[in-house]
Amino acid sequence: MRYFTSLVLLSLALTACKNESDNASATQDDVQVLQSESYRFELSTFSMQRGVASVQVHMASRDGSVLPGDAMVSIVPEMDMGTMKHGAPLAPASGELDASANFSTHIYYLMNSSSEMGSWNLTVSYNGESVDFPVTVSDVNKVVLKNAADTLSSGMSSGARQYFMFVPHLGLHNGTDAHVEIYLAAKEGAYSYPGIATGVTLNTETASEFTVNSVAISICPVAAAVDCETEESWTALIADENTAGLYGVEAVIEGYSKTGAFNVRLQVNGNTYTTTGNAYDAELNPGADGLFDFSEVETMNGM
Repeated sequence: MRYFTSLVLLSLALTACKNESDNASATQDDVQVLQSESYRFELSTFSMQRGVASVQVHMASRDGSVLPGDAMVSIVPEMDMGTMKHGAPLAPASGELDASANFSTHIYYLMNSSSEMGSWNLTVSYNGESVDFPVTVSDVNKVVLKNAADTLSSGMSSGARQYFMFVPHLGLHNGTDAHVEIYLAAKEGAYSYPGIATGVTLNTETASEFTVNSVAISICPVAAAVDCETEESWTALIADENTAGLYGVEAVIEGYSKTGAFNVRLQVNGNTYTTTGNAYDAELNPGADGLFDFSEVETMNGM
């Protein structure tokens, strides 16, 4: 039996991509237009895979006048479950329009929408006016990780803080290099899920304040020729300089295959996080704490 400090088994079904960037072939899947008193809001969804949505907002004034140069666009996702509501991680949550009057972001939905569970909408605001776009979410695939020493207090209750791990991209680059991206966010409150990177402080000036001094995410293929008990078999993901919470790797990895499984190891401040919040014990959990299986999703999207 193998013993690791790793915790999550990632089963990746991959099909080869072209030599260009893996995401370059993204197509516009859905467009919605709503109007406020002064503005026309156009919401485009370019892709939604595994619950990760790439969206763009295009702004225009209704009377044809020039848009204010210093106004910001902000987006707030909301799941209405009837008895409760909550948001979702997104990066960035707000920003200025580009030269084409567009604002782009990625939204990491926490659950599917359905008649039984509830419905999602995006509140998009600009220069004091806002509209609400309904959105349908499916195929959400995430892992929730915790550590008993990292707690979040809410009202009269307290428990281990939830860290949400998503996989926004899987693929092959140049036909040989594994291309894996992981996004990591943590819960501060019902509508606050910041991306996790070194230097981030959660719940500042509260009993739940927690400063992230280090983050380490690494992967190890599950393959006959690979021994994940040896540190040399692990490949570290590199933090994105522009987006807190985004980590990636593009390299030839021994044991990597188009259809394969990966152990994923998450450590924050040197502590290992698991789905139970307890220390990982390979003898008690001979498989893995969590499982990502993307075979059908990846095949349908032609990656």
